[in-house]
Amino acid sequence: VQQQLVESGMWTAFRTRPFSKIPAPGSVPAAIFVTAIDTNPLAADPQPIILAQREAFDAGLTLLTRLTDGKVHVCQASGGKLGGHPVGQVTFNQFAGPHPAGLVGTHIHFLEPVSLKKQVWHLNYQDVIAVGKLFLEGELSSERIVALGGPQVKEPRLLKTCSGASLDELLADELLD
Repeated sequence: VQQQLVESGMWTAFRTRPFSKIPAPGSVPAAIFVTAIDTNPLAADPQPIILAQREAFDAGLTLLTRLTDGKVHVCQASGGKLGGHPVGQVTFNQFAGPHPAGLVGTHIHFLEPVSLKKQVWHLNYQDVIAVGKLFLEGELSSERIVALGGPQVKEPRLLKTCSGASLDELLADELLD
């Protein structure tokens, strides 16, 4: 699994805590955290995005369990509808409150605090979907859903785009004068 993630370029979606670096190939984390909550202002709600691609998300979670001997923590908003994964190593945790309740550092602090001797990894829910698609379909998916919002936006909505898309192109003709 690790080799295919490295060869595909998906390995760079993983970050370590502490230090937020790309993990060294061959290393094994104490746990992996999946951020399926976003408390940033005007952010898209991850739940409908995940539920629309649940098969790929679940496949991605299963693959993550092969990278650690510890738990795969899926962190979602209170009242979230995610759960029921067949692999017992996957746990679903709920967090409530304003920002920073959606930050991975908050989740790690409360569930599996790190130290210089204990490293965990984390990644975003859309990257988990992409990992699942890589192994289900054999192709790299760069598709991402982003929120277009704020007082200067003509028509707030979710946009389907690709990772690394140009903000200038996404915002063309979308802002009030």
